[in-house]
Amino acid sequence: MTNVVNSKVDKKRAVGAKTICFTALMMAVTLIFTAVVEIPIPLGYANLGSTMILLGAYFLGWGPGLISGALAPALADFLLGFPYWCLPTIVVKGGMVVFYLLIARSGKKVSAKLIIATIVANVWAAFGYTAFGALIYGSLAAGLASTPGLLMESAINAVLFIVLVKVISGSKRFKNIDKI
Repeated sequence: MTNVVNSKVDKKRAVGAKTICFTALMMAVTLIFTAVVEIPIPLGYANLGSTMILLGAYFLGWGPGLISGALAPALADFLLGFPYWCLPTIVVKGGMVVFYLLIARSGKKVSAKLIIATIVANVWAAFGYTAFGALIYGSLAAGLASTPGLLMESAINAVLFIVLVKVISGSKRFKNIDKI
């Protein structure tokens, strides 16, 4: 049996079966937390998809984290009957991953950089969906009407993500998780 990564390929860039499986798992979890989990808030409901998007970025990094974070929520939009939101979702959620990873770098513990990265990523999501809402519905007022709910959803997702990172980074069960 031959080795999947031969000596001529940069081993750091090679994608192993573990990474592929974990990426697929994060995509499935993100899809479920986006499409199925609903938390009632004063202006409708919030989903926890952004928490899972950031966890995917946290665990998987640039390539797989970006794929998982952008495509899973777009698929949720499609499956829920909102195909016109697929492209905006790819831009907004992909942007979340980019902002998070640019700022947090590879921090695996709760730190000021991780908190700032989480806030920036979630504010980007609220801003991005406000802007795309204005474009899709042809009215800045329509886009702005969704902003309070989007900010509330962003706050919920940011807090939950930070709590999960705190739990994960302090757990002995997850000490080797960054070797994916």
